[in-house]
Amino acid sequence: MASLASVFSAICVSLLLSPASGIDFDYQAVFNFGDSNSDTGDLIAAAIGDPLLPPNGRAYFSKPAGRFCDGRLIIDFLSKFYFIAKSMTFTLGFRQAGFAFLRWEEQANGRN
Repeated sequence: MASLASVFSAICVSLLLSPASGIDFDYQAVFNFGDSNSDTGDLIAAAIGDPLLPPNGRAYFSKPAGRFCDGRLIIDFLSKFYFIAKSMTFTLGFRQAGFAFLRWEEQANGRN
């Protein structure tokens, strides 16, 4: 029994003294495929056309965002945490958004 305790102690000490290594993340974009926990807003611009009743996302940067919820979502906090700018609209379909992103990347790299 003493040998088991000494092995456990040695493992704990080696884990505590091992150097921690960090990983640099350089995310360029966040892709949210419309899960049930996302409400990306701009429903009127997406051709639904019906006016939304409050809360309409009023707590989202102090202006209505066309959302059924009030305020930010998990995807908003993740993009803020990883310093990802919201440069693309969420009302595009996947095919148009992918094409727009590729065109933006080509223009950013100096290719037309």
